[in-house]
Amino acid sequence: MEPARFDLKEIQRRAFERGRSLEREQGSRAFAALCEELQAQLAAQNAAREADRRRVEEFAARLALAVAEKLTFTTIDSAAHDVAGLVRTLLSELGTAAEETVRIRLSPGDHGLLLETAARGELSTEGLEITADQDLGPGSAVLATDEVEYWSDLNDRIERLRGITLNEAAHD
Repeated sequence: MEPARFDLKEIQRRAFERGRSLEREQGSRAFAALCEELQAQLAAQNAAREADRRRVEEFAARLALAVAEKLTFTTIDSAAHDVAGLVRTLLSELGTAAEETVRIRLSPGDHGLLLETAARGELSTEGLEITADQDLGPGSAVLATDEVEYWSDLNDRIERLRGITLNEAAHD
């Protein structure tokens, strides 16, 4: 019996092919793991970016509100605000019948501004009874009829606007 012959070149070729096959499998697993890691990092980056965007939007909304509030109070303190516009807006919100007398109480400064505006013909005071009230601050008013009383405080209006604006920023 003749001893079995080994073909050394064939054994080397098979060993090389097996090594390449194992190397490809390991490379594929390493690549898949790397892809999963990159996907996880991308998701974390996107979440961080979204959180940053929300914080920046909230900061911008709060900054805009602070500036608007400062401008509003500066305008009112300098008696440059539109008292007639405020009264028109409040009258439309009050929604009373046209024949009903509306009593309006304003701060002394706003009272004077409103009377000046009415004297220039920019506001009709027909059906309005306008008085000064020492207890009201500038930019605030009380409108009343026999059936209803409507208080409009500047700070309350600013707080309502603040709430609406911040709520909108949060639900972008």
